[in-house]
Amino acid sequence: MNRNEVIEFFQNLPKSEIDQFNKALELYRKNPKHNQGLMRRYNASGYTKSALQNLLYDLKQLYAIKDVEIRSKKTVNVPTSTPSATTATDINDIDVVHDDVTDDKQEVKFRDQYSFLQEEDCPNELKVLAADKITAYNNYKLAHEELQKAESGTIEISEEEKAVLAKNVTTYFEENEEIKAELVYYQENKKILGKHSIFAKLKFERIVENMSADDCFKFVKNTPSYISKKKTKIKDAVSEDKKKQFQNDIDNRNLMLSIVNKKLGLGGK
Repeated sequence: MNRNEVIEFFQNLPKSEIDQFNKALELYRKNPKHNQGLMRRYNASGYTKSALQNLLYDLKQLYAIKDVEIRSKKTVNVPTSTPSATTATDINDIDVVHDDVTDDKQEVKFRDQYSFLQEEDCPNELKVLAADKITAYNNYKLAHEELQKAESGTIEISEEEKAVLAKNVTTYFEENEEIKAELVYYQENKKILGKHSIFAKLKFERIVENMSADDCFKFVKNTPSYISKKKTKIKDAVSEDKKKQFQNDIDNRNLMLSIVNKKLGLGGK
């Protein structure tokens, strides 16, 4: 298989993500060193957004293609080897990292890409998310590498453990995507998107900070009744939107309850 053909594929990705998936799978299959376990998994799952990004990542790894080669628009034949992974653990220690699982066509300095993180008026929530994003990306890479080893037989684990690994890969990928959406939106609009769960938690923490001990105990006492009523509404609801709304009310109540319990020393997380 010509390595240059794979580089050209990345330089001229099809507009349709389904076409990207099918072509990437074809190129992956053509390499005799491909991981047969991963090949079976991709065939079984078919196209999904996370499967596409995992496959593109695997394709780069298989042919030892670096992002700089894709950007250069030049193709150079080099021996195939496994590139080492860049590890980043602290936002202030990062020099160069792959930006995203879904958009890593160039290696950039994280702080330069999201320069607003260094501004004095940057919301603390976004700074927390930036650190979480790095963790999510590194967790994704580790879980993905473990899944590759399991599928190739390098390590032996049960099918149940493989399923857990695959689920973790998807979870970390989605977490990375959710955080990216918040950072990009703020960068472009100077406003908080606010869809990530961290904003709900921090909002509740601020509310609980101003609650008296009596208010907290009353909140704990009234919670079972509140949740019971919401569950009844879920059963009676006709539309799925209403059911989701009531379930969201329950989830938020439980989240706030955990914060109240923590303040009262009752074991809340």
